[in-house]
Formats: sequence, C-alpha cells, structure tokens
Amino acid sequence: MIVQLKKILIIPIILLLTISFLPNINAVTFSSKKETKSVKSLENDLNWLKNRCGYIREKISDNERIKVEKNINLPDEFDWRDYNSVNWMTPVKNQGACGSCSAFAVNAAIEALVNIQNNDPDIDRDLSEAHIFFCSGYDCSSGSGFHSLINFIKDDGVCDEISFPYASAEAGFNLECNVSPEWRWNGVSVKSYKYLEEDIENIKNALVEHGPLVASMEVYQNFELYMGGVYDEIKGSFVGYHAVCIVGYNDEQGYWICKNSWGQLWGEKGYFRIKYGMCDIEEDVKLIGKVYSLHPGSPYIPEKPSGTLVVKPGYYGDYKTKTDDPNGNDIRYLWDWNGDYIVDHKTSYFSSGEECQTVNKWDEPGTYEVRVRAENSKGILSDWSPSFKVTVTKSKNKEFFSVIDIIKLIFEKWNLQYPVIK
Repeated sequence: MIVQLKKILIIPIILLLTISFLPNINAVTFSSKKETKSVKSLENDLNWLKNRCGYIREKISDNERIKVEKNINLPDEFDWRDYNSVNWMTPVKNQGACGSCSAFAVNAAIEALVNIQNNDPDIDRDLSEAHIFFCSGYDCSSGSGFHSLINFIKDDGVCDEISFPYASAEAGFNLECNVSPEWRWNGVSVKSYKYLEEDIENIKNALVEHGPLVASMEVYQNFELYMGGVYDEIKGSFVGYHAVCIVGYNDEQGYWICKNSWGQLWGEKGYFRIKYGMCDIEEDVKLIGKVYSLHPGSPYIPEKPSGTLVVKPGYYGDYKTKTDDPNGNDIRYLWDWNGDYIVDHKTSYFSSGEECQTVNKWDEPGTYEVRVRAENSKGILSDWSPSFKVTVTKSKNKEFFSVIDIIKLIFEKWNLQYPVIK
C-alpha cells in the first residue's frame, strides 16, 4: 500500500519540478556576446549603437496633443500581426549604420496603413526610407525627428523603394536625393497626423481604432543585446533616442509590442516587447491619418492576379484580374511578368469592374513574380497589385504528361473551357 502511494505521489512531484525549470517566455533575455570583447571593441559597439539611434526629440505642447475617442471596448491584448488571424504588417527592414530610424518607423506605419485601409493584407508596399530622409536634407550622422518627415510625405509624397533604393545607406553612406522621374505614379501621401496624449489607454484606443503608431524611446546600452521577452530593465549608459513603430499591446503582462528597424535577426524576429512606461516610450507617439495615392482619381489597385501556377517553357499560361475606377472610366491593364516593376504587356481597354483575361509564356525556367497595375482612360495609374508566383519548369519536352496536362487535353479535345488552375 505504501509502495503504491509513493508511485502515485512521484508523478505530480516530477511534473512540478519539470515546470519549475521551463523558461518563462516573457522573461527578458540578452545576448552575452560582449563578455569576451575588448574595451576597444566595446567602444566600437557603442558607436555603432549611437549611429542607429538618430531620432531627434521634438518639444510638443499639451494643446498639440489629442485624445482619441473610444468607440469600442478594448481587448486585453491586441497585435496587428495577428488581427483576425492575418498579419497586416510589412516585413522588418534594416537601417544599418545610418541614423535614419525615424524614416523607417514612419514608413512602417504607412505601409501597414495601406494594407489596413485597403482591407488587403497582401499589398505590402515597400516605401523608400531614402526618399523621405535624404530628400528632406538629413544625413546619417544628423538623424531626424518625425515632424519634418511626415510633413515631407504630406506635401510631396513618398515613392517606392525601387524608385530610390536605400542601398549603401545601410553601411552608413549618405545618398544624394536622386529619385526616379516617374516615381509619382507609385507615390503615396498622407492627409494628416496627430500627436497623442501621454496616456496608455489613449494610445491603445488609437492603435486599435486607426492602426500602427510611430513612437520614440530612450535607448540604453543593454537594449542592443535584447533577444526576447519583455524589456523591463535598463543597464549601461544612455545612448540616445530611437524611433520605432507600436503594433500591439498586452494588458496582463503590461507591455507594448514594437517593430524595430535593426533587421529580422535582432530581438524577436525584428520586434520587441517593452514594459508600459519604460524608456519614456509613451511621451512622443503620433497617429498618421488617411493614406492615399498621389492621384486621388486613380483606379483602385487590381486584384491579385490568378491563373496557371506551373507552366512549361514556351507554353502559355492564363491569367486574370480586375478592378474598378472611382469615376467609371475605362481601364487597361499593365502587366509585369518578371517581377521587376517594368511593364511587359498592355491590354486593350475594359469597362470599369470588367474582368481582364490574358496569357503569357516564358522561355526560361524559373520562378516569376507576376503583378499588374491599372491605367484609366485619363492616363492615371493605380498602384501595383500584390504579386502572384508562377513556376516555369525546366524541360520543354517531357516524356510523360501530368494529370493536369491530361485533364487539359480532354477539355481542349471537346472544345470545353477547362478551369484555371489556382
């Protein structure tokens, strides 16, 4: 009887001991890489960190700040990376050794707002940080604040990355303001922005109601070594101010979720969690308003192309899309078959909302990104659609047919319409 009792008790004891040694996923962790470094190496690391903390804090009077009207009951936790089981954020970028963090924070918010306001998480515009930073007169050593950058976008717009690549700025080199002449066809602008009152509930309201927010924070030496968990303890000297994008929160643990611009290998895949009130993060938060194309009368962004996923070299694949024009103008479609944002094919004009069907073939095997934009009869262009990947197989002459090939042959034999393979 005693032996059996011991056996019964031993299992829960083992479980308790096991659980006690499990890692706490919310506990902050830091890299220990600096423990073996020389003093000179540590000084270089500190200079590197200072270079990346280029935010210039601006004084904001109380009468400039707004309180966001609460229209909903806020959830206990919220994250734009997982809203309605969808990630509305664009990929994490890397500012490198340039003090351009403000530009990255601003574009991170605007790129997400393009997705959110168009109710399409796959648009994922890649806006040019170089454009708003260097064309505003800043350089990698000067840094900048939010005010001038957002005003630049409001007054002049921001182009896509392809029209002004960040390129060597990641290594700390300054760039001349040199934008592609046709950038305005891809340009995005904002109608307004507002400073928020320094209140956690107010910031949460703005985040849930309007979308990701731009913010700044104090940075101390140990922040560079952050690997995960909730950042709740500062160590080392004050380095400078840094700009980030707030994307979520958690009330139970009391933290913000933020997107950084130090690459996807830093922190939690480029993101970090920080305790409410830490590093003065609520002091300088801004809400960006309506995002729009520089041509308000432009057609809406076409639907993501659909059609043949796999095709052999020299054989045609079928592709389709459609969109509407806000003023009912006729639309033609400009197709990019190679993922380089260069128009390879222009269709004839379609009625607004009418489906466009077309074909294309590739001669070389590989994976191709297909995207499309619309041009209305007034000559005004839409933004590019999300891309659709097509695989071109290696061999033109296969000795056997796939099941799909056989089905197509059967349909074609009797002159039937076979379904587009999605």
